[in-house]
Amino acid sequence: MEHSDIFRKQEMIIIAAVVIIGAVLAAVLFLMKKPGSVAVVSVDGKETARYDLDEDIDTEIQGVGGTNRLIISAGTVRIEEADCPDKLCVKQGEISDVGQSIICLPHRVSVRVEGTADDEVPDAVTAQRCGSEKTVSHPHISGADIGFLHCL
Repeated sequence: MEHSDIFRKQEMIIIAAVVIIGAVLAAVLFLMKKPGSVAVVSVDGKETARYDLDEDIDTEIQGVGGTNRLIISAGTVRIEEADCPDKLCVKQGEISDVGQSIICLPHRVSVRVEGTADDEVPDAVTAQRCGSEKTVSHPHISGADIGFLHCL
């Protein structure tokens, strides 16, 4: 058996392991998705509105320096129009699952989907549940940093 044959077998084992781990992680994330019940709108870090996803809504959000048109229909949320230069918020499409969000950086607008308290996804940095006041202190992050790193 040549040295290159052994190396190829090892490569194939590593590639197979990475593919299997990726498939398992994708399956877990897919199975953990939960439909949301509320769209929470924030402008410049401050919550400005909450909308029930069961209602059809067409409204404008006045952001910092511009406007975004929010549409809620059939349990999904999207930014239909925006007068920001890049329109990335429009291109993000529809969201409907707990923890998903749409962000418009130029206007400092965020829209996140929340569910019941049991459905909320904790923020990985602060262990804060999005939409709640519960936080866990971290020995290497100051209180000011935790406030800055809140869930969008």
